[in-house]
Amino acid sequence: MTPAVARSRRVNSRWWNPGERRERGGARLTRRVREEYRVYLDRNATPSAAKRRGSAGMHRRLNAAWVSPQISPSFGVALTQTLQMPGISGLPNNCLLLEFDSQRPEEIGETVEGARIAVDTGFNALILRSTRHRFGYRSSIHLWLTEDNFDNAPLMLLLAYIIVGHPEWKRAEIQLFDCSDLSSTEHQTHDLSRLLSQERLPISAQNRTTIGYQNGEELEREVARRSSRADLVITGIPPATLRSDAAAAALRRYESTNDVLFVSGVERISLADSGARGK
Repeated sequence: MTPAVARSRRVNSRWWNPGERRERGGARLTRRVREEYRVYLDRNATPSAAKRRGSAGMHRRLNAAWVSPQISPSFGVALTQTLQMPGISGLPNNCLLLEFDSQRPEEIGETVEGARIAVDTGFNALILRSTRHRFGYRSSIHLWLTEDNFDNAPLMLLLAYIIVGHPEWKRAEIQLFDCSDLSSTEHQTHDLSRLLSQERLPISAQNRTTIGYQNGEELEREVARRSSRADLVITGIPPATLRSDAAAAALRRYESTNDVLFVSGVERISLADSGARGK
């Protein structure tokens, strides 16, 4: 039974005509209920259903997201056209979000291609490696900063606070892990403390952890031990890595975690000024 039909029966004293003929198995749906059911279908239509209804060229709002289908000969052409489109508010876009399924490694190549196009045209590239966890209870966000992605820290922090501002994530706690080589741990810790102080970010000392590691395997073990149950892990991936042959391997990191958002920023974000300025 659809929600619209169920709702109509709860308030049938208003919607049913008392004199309407009764049939076996329940009374007939009135015209008002049919109209409500049609509106429900229109509001909850999937993109494929929208195409079947002949509305592929129209903007359709689904779950607070605007969908605008495009027909292009290839993924690269479609992405290039998308990057040229203005934002919903009329302001230019500055980020591109891509997603691939962790159980489908064949999607990584196309995802890397899209991310390269984005960073080469001045966009921040965000890549979500999704799993069946589907963000779980939306109660924890773990940020992992390493020496090679420290420049992405402001954008990563900004995204974490934007996500926490969503009603479904309002109870989420942000944990920050500052990872660096053991020989330079003190220097990196000082840089992070200065960044948090300048940007006036309310991250308490108990939610910040400094971790030193000798090699990649040791870092993987630390991530597995501390963030295997996190609902979302945010980490950085330098634009130089995206442009290299190591991009696919970088997107396979932290295999013991659930959903991971890789951030590759080409802008220097200033949270204190609520703006961005190019590098």
